[in-house]
Amino acid sequence: MPFHNADSTIEAAVRSLQNQTFKNWEAILVDDGSTDASSSIARDFSIGDPRLKCVRQEKSGVSTARNKGIEICRGKYIHFLDADDVLSPTMFEALVGELESKGLDAVCCGWIMADRNLHNLDWRCPPPTEGYLFSRLAHENLFPLHCAIVTRDLVESVGGFDPSLNQCEDWDLWVRVSRTGIAFAPVAEPLAIYRMQPVSNSRNAQANFAAGKQVIHRAHAVDLRVQSPKRELYQGCQCSGREAALLEWLLVCIAVAIAKGDRSEIENLAGKIPDNLAEQLSPRLTRSMGYALWVATAIPHGVWEPFCRQVGEPLMEFLLLLEHRSGLRGFALESLLQIIGLRDLQRKPVLPAGKEVNFAAIDGALLLRALGRKAANRITRFVGGGPGKPKSKFRA
Repeated sequence: MPFHNADSTIEAAVRSLQNQTFKNWEAILVDDGSTDASSSIARDFSIGDPRLKCVRQEKSGVSTARNKGIEICRGKYIHFLDADDVLSPTMFEALVGELESKGLDAVCCGWIMADRNLHNLDWRCPPPTEGYLFSRLAHENLFPLHCAIVTRDLVESVGGFDPSLNQCEDWDLWVRVSRTGIAFAPVAEPLAIYRMQPVSNSRNAQANFAAGKQVIHRAHAVDLRVQSPKRELYQGCQCSGREAALLEWLLVCIAVAIAKGDRSEIENLAGKIPDNLAEQLSPRLTRSMGYALWVATAIPHGVWEPFCRQVGEPLMEFLLLLEHRSGLRGFALESLLQIIGLRDLQRKPVLPAGKEVNFAAIDGALLLRALGRKAANRITRFVGGGPGKPKSKFRA
């Protein structure tokens, strides 16, 4: 567990370890140059529980801190926990039981996206069901870091964390781990809890994009850091989807900039949008952007009114920019419905049963009528007008 100035959250993280029904564990708490009370909190815990070991380093970043923990720990299996996340009491028991009973090297459970106070636990996410994850990890990060337990030998065989990365470093590790050909066994229960925190003003969305771009490029090429890759994975992912993955990651990073309200970052990242946009845009990309927006605002999924107040105007401006750049009629409205969850509302059918609505082929007025008055009123409030009184730019 690396930590830096985490005095508001580290106690809950450590107590979630102490509450585990599986008792045979040790925890290495690596203080990455903290200047607040988190150092003393960690030391107090280590004095009272011999399974907890607290070490300190000059601030060097989470990757270096985690590598230090790997060097010190003695267990057969390794789990990575950040100081602002927590675990369900049965997580170690369930995941270690799966590893031991089946002789596996890696396992991954579902997770819960919780608000900063750990009060709202309704947003539950299943683990990837496909065990061999390299081809998917070459395009996206599939799960939070603390959902997985892996063998120590496996982590060491791929070189641990890359010290040059302090963003996307977990994604980079899982890409290398999966390149060895091992499978992540899924445990369906949501046993890890991810505490959503509002994205910090210090979080640089452009640096985040650069780090993720590096991960994707490495995944699609030879990676000499992996000494024993599966033979067919030596050259990396050889699919034709690298550019789509880069666009998806770009939109995720723009979503982070939107959540921050940083228009300069939005504009700078928007300048990286490729010219062949119409060929690559898809509902999948919109869903990824929406997921990133909910997480970066730290608003529980579906609590849409404060969400829309925070991100509504810059989000709509950006979606309209994408629609203009791509020439895809109706894209902005369709994307809006995907992101704020209005697609789930009951609506009158506009096509015979069993056929999907082609949202890009119908205009906004028809779509609003199809959605019904309740949805129409929500949308018009979202863009700043009263019920039935959308802004002129939205009508356009």
